Amino acid sequence: MHNLDDYREIAGKELISEIYRRATGLHRKRVLHISSTHNGGSIAEILDSLVPLMNSVGIETDWRIFNGSPDLFTIILPIITWRTTV
Repeated sequence: MHNLDDYREIAGKELISEIYRRATGLHRKRVLHISSTHNGGSIAEILDSLVPLMNSVGIETDWRIFNGSPDLFTIILPIITWRTTV
């Protein structure tokens, strides 16, 4: 399901309408998600669904993958871990 309207039966008309209403404040804004993998991780699984859903409510959303050396991941892993525990 890549469109928020696909969830109308599951979530209910009121909730879907509320999400569209709240998203209007973000119209014409751009969100760029950046991650290190396109598949195989929890972030990739979430973004695979989230990016199309955000676009379906009018928020210009994209997802980019960066490649780095093992040294880069050694440096950023503690930062990512710290940010998710705060």
